Amino acid sequence: MTAGRPKYGTRAVEGLPVAVLPVMTCACAAARQVARVVTQLYEEELRGYLEPPQFALLTGIDKRPGCNQASIARMFDIDKTTLSRNLALMKKKGWIGQATANDQREHGLHLTPAGRKLLAAARPGWKRAQSSLRSAMTAEQWEAMWQVFRNVMDASHRARSTGTRSLNARSAETRSLNGRSAKAGQVVKGSALG
Repeated sequence: MTAGRPKYGTRAVEGLPVAVLPVMTCACAAARQVARVVTQLYEEELRGYLEPPQFALLTGIDKRPGCNQASIARMFDIDKTTLSRNLALMKKKGWIGQATANDQREHGLHLTPAGRKLLAAARPGWKRAQSSLRSAMTAEQWEAMWQVFRNVMDASHRARSTGTRSLNARSAETRSLNGRSAKAGQVVKGSALG
């Protein structure tokens, strides 16, 4: 690489390196790249306190004390296994507690005094990261970013819903083919699975 040229994957704009989206046109790769870069910004400001996903979970629990694990999973679109692992770690560190509700099935989550203290200490770093990102954009870009987030989330949910229906239909078709053409449990060559 010659002196003065930006590294691979960046381009200079007004003297500052700006990340370039992946060469391939893959929405997943681009979204993950953007998420990594934004996460790094927040990690720098929250360092010494907690990780950005932990900050988000603690904030969510703080805003909705008594919420259960299922409502947090829906709020953040997190799978149950990942959420359980994160909540267990936060319980072990003494940041959150769980109280049994009246029906004995639901366990409402709440911040402990240590969790509230940690969140209060980390919040200025989060505000700096948020302010830093916002000040690097125009007001229109900031609003457009939120609209893009909503659009991508909605489209992804619709696509997953359609994809799940398609997968169920393909599975039923394969089961039907397997039932007519082979012994149970054996995959038919030429079917969706064979």
